[in-house]
Amino acid sequence: MSFGLSGSKSKSKSSTDSNLTSTTTPNVPDWLLQPAQDAAANIAKLGKTDPSTLVPGEDPLQAQARVRAGGLTGSPWNFDAAADLTRGIAGQGAKKVESASLLDNLESYMSPYRKDVVDATTADFDAGAGKTRAAQDLAIAGEGAFGGSGAAITKSATEGELARGRATTMATLLDQMFNTGAGLSNMDAGRRQSASSENASLAMQQRAQTLDAARQLADLSAGFDATQRANIATQAAAGETARGIATDQVQAPFNLQDWINQAMAGLNPDLFTGKTTNEVGTSKSKGSGSQIGASASASYGGGK
Repeated sequence: MSFGLSGSKSKSKSSTDSNLTSTTTPNVPDWLLQPAQDAAANIAKLGKTDPSTLVPGEDPLQAQARVRAGGLTGSPWNFDAAADLTRGIAGQGAKKVESASLLDNLESYMSPYRKDVVDATTADFDAGAGKTRAAQDLAIAGEGAFGGSGAAITKSATEGELARGRATTMATLLDQMFNTGAGLSNMDAGRRQSASSENASLAMQQRAQTLDAARQLADLSAGFDATQRANIATQAAAGETARGIATDQVQAPFNLQDWINQAMAGLNPDLFTGKTTNEVGTSKSKGSGSQIGASASASYGGGK
């Protein structure tokens, strides 16, 4: 610290009036002054920045995710198709197995046997019986006068045998006809019932396959929709990350300036800044005293 005084004065016992002006000038070293000036210029420049430019726009991935989200209309395998399949199955009654009996249309199975076997056999039997009667009549006629009472007895016995033979033959043929027709009808009934059971089984299998197809269709649709939404969410997240990076980039100059301000404040500039004080003024004495002019200067601190 130094002080300096200059001027003239005279000794006087009279009182004096003084009018002094003091000027203090800081002494800042260049290594501290230049960064402060640069920081101030940068702050002024940053202060003119358009705030809207500090907010990054929508990232392309975010735009793509937004468009895709707006276009979600369900998968190519629409749930309605699966629902229609399910409703169609639900509206169908269970396929019934039709029972079949050998008595169903039994007569139709016996008719060919009666025509081709029974009628033909009885016709042949009747033809044989006629030949027997004719031969008997011829034998009796050879005995003369048709044989009398003995001939009548012979004819009666012959007719009885012929009747029993025809009845036995008819009974055997009818029994065979029934058994044959019943067997055919039973086999056909079995085939019809088996076919009905098979049709019912196939119908159940078809219903099960249709329901399974509906479930698979619904699963495919749900899986497709979930994948679409997951893709959109991934794109949106990636876009938000990219937008965050862009935000950091536009904020970087302000963050740097904030760091500079804090660093300079941490240097404590008052420790390196000095001051120079100059006092300039006049004084007047009353009475017989003379006028005195004076100036003083002082400097201290860390200036150059």
